Amino acid sequence: MTGIRKISDLRGAILIGGRSTRMGAPKSMLRLGDRFVLDRIADAIAPAVGEIVVIGDAPVPPSMETLRKLPDPAGVEGPAAGILAALRYAPEAWWLAVSCDLPLISAEAVAWLVEHADLRAPAVMPHLEDPRRVEPLFALYAPTAAAIIEQAVASGERAPRRMFSRVRIASPRIPPHLRAAWTNVNTPEEWISAATEALEKETC
Repeated sequence: MTGIRKISDLRGAILIGGRSTRMGAPKSMLRLGDRFVLDRIADAIAPAVGEIVVIGDAPVPPSMETLRKLPDPAGVEGPAAGILAALRYAPEAWWLAVSCDLPLISAEAVAWLVEHADLRAPAVMPHLEDPRRVEPLFALYAPTAAAIIEQAVASGERAPRRMFSRVRIASPRIPPHLRAAWTNVNTPEEWISAATEALEKETC
């Protein structure tokens, strides 16, 4: 049985954050070829989720203005803010949380992740090589994740990895042919490299 069948209410949260200081421009407005990366992300996750929301204060392309946009919770910083906003918005749902800086994401990678959902775990954070270094920004969060994040935020923790370091999560190993989907970009140099790879794949 696949994760899509196991999860009765799965929604998608695209985390756009606010300032992109290292990139020098809003990552939510990056283009890949003739399309915004946000549009590509929305297309990749749409087959798996019942609703897509955009979370954060950064600008969005006109094509995304029809989606519900939620602000980050007041007083909460970092990517955990967007995840928490989603869990507060629909506390009974599972959430597929995806950062806006994943230009190589694919519907195949989304389907693989959802198929590895474990209903006993508060989160499904896959890993590449080191099981201790999970990927929290293209991951699944159960309703039970809300209490973990709320408690961590109250104690001053900002990093999702550390928030879940003392609880049992599911962490499947990402297969080699899907690993590029978890490539995030934070600087202009990383963006050029990822964009070049993506466009080369499309022209093959």
